Amino acid sequence: MAMLAVLLVVGVDATMKWSASEAPKNLQRRLGTQLASSTKQLDSENCFVGGFDTDHPEKVYVGGPCSLLDVTTDANGQIQANPKQGFRHMSMQVIHGGISNKQGSEVELKEVPNSAFYHALDSDAYLKVGTTAHLKVGDYQAMMIAGQTSYLAKSKGTFKKNAFAFNRNADNSIDEVNLCVTACCTPQNGQPCACTDTGPGVCSGSDIPITVGQYKFSVFAASIDSSTAMAGSDGDGWARLVEDHGVAENGTKRVQGNFFVDQVLDFTGMAADTLTVVKPDSSRVNYADMVNMVAYEVKSMQVQSNTWSASYAFPLTYTAGDWDNNNNIRTLGVGNVKINVLKVSANDLVKLGVAASLSAAQSMKVIYLRYAFDISGISGTQTSGNWFAYDPVISNGASGSNTLESSDHCRRSMLPSVAMLFVWMFASTAW
Repeated sequence: MAMLAVLLVVGVDATMKWSASEAPKNLQRRLGTQLASSTKQLDSENCFVGGFDTDHPEKVYVGGPCSLLDVTTDANGQIQANPKQGFRHMSMQVIHGGISNKQGSEVELKEVPNSAFYHALDSDAYLKVGTTAHLKVGDYQAMMIAGQTSYLAKSKGTFKKNAFAFNRNADNSIDEVNLCVTACCTPQNGQPCACTDTGPGVCSGSDIPITVGQYKFSVFAASIDSSTAMAGSDGDGWARLVEDHGVAENGTKRVQGNFFVDQVLDFTGMAADTLTVVKPDSSRVNYADMVNMVAYEVKSMQVQSNTWSASYAFPLTYTAGDWDNNNNIRTLGVGNVKINVLKVSANDLVKLGVAASLSAAQSMKVIYLRYAFDISGISGTQTSGNWFAYDPVISNGASGSNTLESSDHCRRSMLPSVAMLFVWMFASTAW
């Protein structure tokens, strides 16, 4: 088995790395962050391509078909691949995010110096890239640890948990935590639901299937007090934040609010004939018919070109739980995520920094997405806290469903463009 690595110039110094692969049908394994992989069958309809900008690992690219890659082997025996005419791709990048209360007021998230790190691994088993950072909430010593990992699915299998990197040590080794990402229950009427069995390590939901040709993104965030935080409601950590901003419920104060993520999906490189958004009520709207700066709630989406297509089915739930320093990690329940999409003007693309100039923006095809998660009740100490995880996957037209409508079970096997959901960690954001 071999990995295809393609070096493309992006800007002056940035390097684009493409990887593509196809797995033998009889190769299956349980997934954590590991995926069985092979790149031998480039003419397969299931072959899918993933890439990232090495100068900006928070920006990822997906594309195809693999058959439109010019594959060569250099003098060192390394396989390289360069896209040919007709190759199509999209990029996904988070540009803003943060925490807000129910009234919409936001608080700034400040990156802890030297806490952010980027990790990638190119092996015979998988290609993965991820980012993680520690963030302080406003002027408090309350923190969020947030991270994501994306990888290329090149074999068929199932999984329930994903491993997330949460800390880089002085010797550059990475600490990881395994979190349940399958739903233990189904929220009703927009309200979260509680797991029946909340014992440490229990992950009682159904296995999540994954198939060849899917590009996977898994994201998480966890609350914790900094190592210098003063405990208690008169201190400066989470307990003080809850005391200052919490809302009394049955005599106990709880933070009430949302975590939100803003993401840009640029499908200019698709030379797309159509982009279709499907709303929760199953009504549809085409990109060409979308009104600028009007929010459309979305549950699925498809981008179609003449040579390749990508299907997006957005999981509408995320898992949540708590942790402590005795390695007791519990999955407590499932909440709803709300996703809205906007079509923005060329002027807005320039203001957002997505386009370098107005002329460049006018030739781009871009949509702007916001994901909102209810994190009411979040708190933490130096030895315990809460966590939540969201586990979307992207599929090409061959490996995913050929229709925009699918069951909840199938939606978890396709990609929502939450992509680098928690790369908000590198941005200055607010509550």
